[in-house]
Amino acid sequence: QHDAVEIANAFEQVGARFSVAAHRDMFVVRLRSLSDPKKLDAAVSTMLEVLKDSTFKNNSISLMVSNTQVGQKQLKESPGRLMSIRFYRALYSSHPYAEPITGTNGSIKKITTQHLKKFRDEFLVSQNMNIALTGQLSVKQAQKLAERISVALPQGEAAKPLAVPQDKPNFDIQHIVFNSTQAHVTMGHLSTTRDDPDRLALELANRMLGGGGFSSILMKELRVKRGYTYGANSAFTFSQAAGSFSLSYSTQQDQLMDSIQVAHKALVDFVHQPIDAQQLEETKAGMLRSLPNSYSSNANINAQLGSIGFYQQDANYLADYPKRLAAITPLDVQNAIRKHIHPESLTLVIVSNALDKEQLRHILELNLDPNIKQSIPHPDQIPAIIEPPEPMPEAASPDSVQTDEPALI
Repeated sequence: QHDAVEIANAFEQVGARFSVAAHRDMFVVRLRSLSDPKKLDAAVSTMLEVLKDSTFKNNSISLMVSNTQVGQKQLKESPGRLMSIRFYRALYSSHPYAEPITGTNGSIKKITTQHLKKFRDEFLVSQNMNIALTGQLSVKQAQKLAERISVALPQGEAAKPLAVPQDKPNFDIQHIVFNSTQAHVTMGHLSTTRDDPDRLALELANRMLGGGGFSSILMKELRVKRGYTYGANSAFTFSQAAGSFSLSYSTQQDQLMDSIQVAHKALVDFVHQPIDAQQLEETKAGMLRSLPNSYSSNANINAQLGSIGFYQQDANYLADYPKRLAAITPLDVQNAIRKHIHPESLTLVIVSNALDKEQLRHILELNLDPNIKQSIPHPDQIPAIIEPPEPMPEAASPDSVQTDEPALI
């Protein structure tokens, strides 16, 4: 009954904002409204009308496809984005997580009205929904609003669990030729699910390895000691199906092999050497200090609630977080690392001018042998000046950028 402009005006007239977002695990509908009951009621009515009755006209689809294609073209000019897409495809193969959330030039051209209606009818149903509400509402008002939304949406079934992705037993080295002064590196493998009891221990381990800024091991080895890069980081994603573990950085082309040797050796040592108890306590303190950021706004609180509901976590998950964090020991972290991080079976994606895969494989295998002492580049052998990386064009529109944080709502 209404075109896109009329729908946007309907939300604007009552001071509301409506948006949707796709992630690897979930499809998220957001509505931000004023607390005034009449304006909230009008905003919810418009939202439900959009969710239930959208017709997905061809001209609207064509406009969205055109906008997305602009981002796809920009993506091809970004080595970091190309590396991320190749990495996920190499890890997940035919699994749904393998493909970029924004699709590809080939796939988005095939989208029709029928595809969108089928998606809506199958997934945007009451039984497949998790509702998170925050704001100036009593418990009774929140329950009434949730029931209104649930009853108004079509009936259906909850989405079926995703298949279990299969990991690779050995090194998988993939190269993307890209002429630039900077080479980009990522290495990693499948990790574990969001409900794994080791998750918090792995978050601590990741903070120590590459998620803690200049105090992290990767930053010390690659930047502080040797000046190979401006920044190096590691990350875990925890999803409904197995997520991923990875570490990434960029470096000068002539430092590529040496930097990979150092980064991989740091990972090997991290897995096999005992956890430093003092560093662990400092990491715990840092994570605890950052916890209030999760509650810094209604939007952040809502995101936390939505994530807890979607992944079916305990209602007291956030309240118990400090206690669970404090209880983790160095042995807990060490056991989690050795169970879930595997330096001997990494997928590596390198974006560079050239790459000798056999030489790289040999370097990695030598790093794994505790009886062989490789000549690791010493800080004194490396120039102290770090040349800044050349700027790379990025896709400006959020619609054209991959979102790889499945729990971000």
